[in-house]
Amino acid sequence: RFAFAARRKRCTKAFRDFVGSTETSYPFNFVSESLAFNFFGMFMTILNSIVIAIDTDFATARAIRRAMGEPTTDEAFAQALHTLQLVFFVWLAVEVFVHMLGKRADFFVGETRYMNMLDLLILITSMPQFLMGSGNVSFLRFMRLLRGGRALQAARFVRYSYSLQKMVSAFSRTVLAVFWVVCLMSIIVYIFGLAMMEGVQSYLLSYDSANMSQPVSTYVESTGLGLGGAEGLLLDLKHFYGGVGRTFFTLVSAISGGDWTSSASALSAMGAEWRLAWIVYLVIVVFGVFNMMTGLVVDILRHPVPADRKFATVQKESEEMAIIGMFHNELSHSGKTLEHIASMKFNRKSFEKFVALDRVNRELQAFGIEMKAMDDPFGLMDVAGTGHLDVKTAAQRCLQLRGKATSHSLSVMARDIRAIHQELNTLRTTLRKQMDRMVEQTEALAETGFAEV
Repeated sequence: RFAFAARRKRCTKAFRDFVGSTETSYPFNFVSESLAFNFFGMFMTILNSIVIAIDTDFATARAIRRAMGEPTTDEAFAQALHTLQLVFFVWLAVEVFVHMLGKRADFFVGETRYMNMLDLLILITSMPQFLMGSGNVSFLRFMRLLRGGRALQAARFVRYSYSLQKMVSAFSRTVLAVFWVVCLMSIIVYIFGLAMMEGVQSYLLSYDSANMSQPVSTYVESTGLGLGGAEGLLLDLKHFYGGVGRTFFTLVSAISGGDWTSSASALSAMGAEWRLAWIVYLVIVVFGVFNMMTGLVVDILRHPVPADRKFATVQKESEEMAIIGMFHNELSHSGKTLEHIASMKFNRKSFEKFVALDRVNRELQAFGIEMKAMDDPFGLMDVAGTGHLDVKTAAQRCLQLRGKATSHSLSVMARDIRAIHQELNTLRTTLRKQMDRMVEQTEALAETGFAEV
C-alpha cells in the first residue's frame, strides 16, 4: 500500500509538471473558480434537469400514441425541446472545457477529479442524441439507449452543494457493508426459495383433486380470474412459485414493502408447516438482516468523514484569518502602521489592555471566546513562557481557548497529568539508579588505576 501510494504520488507530480498547474492557466482559472460562473452552472443544471423530465414525459406519451395508432402532431414542441437540449449541451461543453483549461492537471488528479470525470462522462454520453439523424437501425437503437445517460446530468448538482457531497461521501463509505449484507440476504432467500419450491413440488406430486383439505376447498385465487378451490390454488402456486426466478421475486417482494398476503396464503394452504416457514423467513430477514444492516451503517457513519475533517480545517483557517484581520483593524485604528503590526508582539500588559477594548471583546464573543471569564488568559496562551506573543500566534491561541470545559474533558486532563507524573517519577528513579551505577563504576576504575600504579 505504501509503495503504491508513493508511486501514485510520483506519477501525479510528473503529470502536473507535464500538463501544468492552476497558476499557469490565467484567466481560465479565474473564470473556473468565480462565484458567478458556478452559480450560473448550477442554474443551468437545474433548468436542464427540468427540461429533460419534460422531454422524457413528452417522448413517452408520443410513443404510446404512435403504438396505439393515434396521430402525433406535436412536431413543433418536439423541435423546441431538441433545440433546448442542444443549448444545454453546448453550455456543458463550454463548462467542461473551461474547468479543464482552468485547472489543467488538477482537472484529472485534483480534489474534484471525480466530479470532473462525471461531467466529462455526461458530455460524451450526451453526444449521440444529436447524431441520430442518419445511420442504420441497429446504430440508432444503440444511440437511443445512450439517451438514458441524460439522467446523469441531475447528479451534477452535487458539485454545487456541500451537504449533497457529504451525503454522497457517506453513502460511498457504506457501499461495501451494504454489499455484504445483500450477499447474506441473497443466501437466505436462496435457501428458503429452494425449500419452498421443493415443498410445492412434493405437494403437486401428491395432489389429489378428489380429496381436498378444508384450506384448499375454500381457497380463492388472487390473480383476478375468479377461480376458487384447487384450481385457484394451482394457479397461484404457478404464479408465485412456478420457477426459480418467480420464487426469488416473490420472496424479495415480500421483504421490500410489497403485498405478500397472496403468496403467503398460497403456501399456507399446503399446510401449517409452510405458514410457519414463511413467518420464520420474514422474521430472519426483516428483524435480523435489516437491523444488522442498520447497525453496520450507523457504526460506519459514526466516524468522521474525510470531507468533514477537510471542512473543519478550512473553517478553522477562515476563523483564524478573520481574527487576525480583526486584530489588524483594531491596531491600525490605534495609529500603528502595517509594518509595525507585522513585526509587533504582545506582552502581558499590552495584550490585556487590547482585549479589554469593547470592540475587541464583542468580536471575540462572536467567535465564542469569553476573555473576561478567563483567569490569566495571557498565561494560558503563552505556552512557551517567553512573555511575548505575535499577532498570528495570539489569534491561534484565542481559538484554542474557545468553548467550555466539561467534566469529561477535565477528567481526561487529570488522567493525562497523573500518567505524566508517573512517567516522570519512573524516569527520575531510573536516572538516579544509572547515576549511582556510573559513580560506582568510576570509583572502581579509579581504585584499579591506583592499584596498577
